[in-house]
Amino acid sequence: DFDRSRRFARLLRARGERAGDDVMLVESDYVLGISAFWDGRLAAARRHFEAALDRYAADRRAAHLVHYGLDPAVVCLSRLGNTLWFLCHPAEAVRARDAALQLADEVDHPATGSTARWFAIMLDVELRDWDALRRHAADLAGRREELEVKPIQANMQALTGFLQVLDGRTARGIARIRGTVDELAAGEHAPGHRACIARVLMEACSIAGDPPGGIAAAELLLGGGAGAPLWRAEALRMRAEFRAALGAPVADVAADLEEALAVARRQGARALEARVTETRGTLVERSHVQAPAP
Repeated sequence: DFDRSRRFARLLRARGERAGDDVMLVESDYVLGISAFWDGRLAAARRHFEAALDRYAADRRAAHLVHYGLDPAVVCLSRLGNTLWFLCHPAEAVRARDAALQLADEVDHPATGSTARWFAIMLDVELRDWDALRRHAADLAGRREELEVKPIQANMQALTGFLQVLDGRTARGIARIRGTVDELAAGEHAPGHRACIARVLMEACSIAGDPPGGIAAAELLLGGGAGAPLWRAEALRMRAEFRAALGAPVADVAADLEEALAVARRQGARALEARVTETRGTLVERSHVQAPAP
């Protein structure tokens, strides 16, 4: 409930300002950044993550961990990496990801470290860097205490399935990921949890050449149980690809791409805007889909 989370974050900020408490001020920017991230307000997310990092003091780390449960410097740096990718700064995104993982090792806190490692993997999915994904997956799998963190238990099931898809065991892998999506219908363990797994499922279906499964995963992200504005443009774009593969009417494919482009532009997600434009160009060649407006 990101509207409520923003309201509480502003209350926390007001209290921090009255008390001169930098811990509260860092945490308020952390919550505002996470809320903006999932809502697809990418420029705002970047501002809040960078503000939290600028104000964070390592000598107050224990206060953050005891009172709030995660180290905000690690999480904000990690999520800044994902945000920078959407904003079309891939090299900066990778640097932020790697810096977050290094800091996570210094902090040595299971919930914090597992969060950074999972979102490194989500960045690998967007980059389609399967060698990096395998490295980060192996790293996470070797950390017993991090594997005990509740969200990671579900994530590892999906990640195992995705690795099976990469290894050519597509039916078994997709079934494992889909099973995780279904399990999370009863309740998520973290913000955007089910949406992350649906995003992984959508990518797995693309790799496996499973258009019907891909459409189902895209529709989850478009509001059918795992809606996340963050991935709306990508879900629309990939649904267009899946529909085109099944021979859907050109008008339906074009409508998805037009909306995807509008969403990406509204969010400032230049990486997704570029993907929509590339997809449109490919489909224009195949089926004479009308070129996008400039």
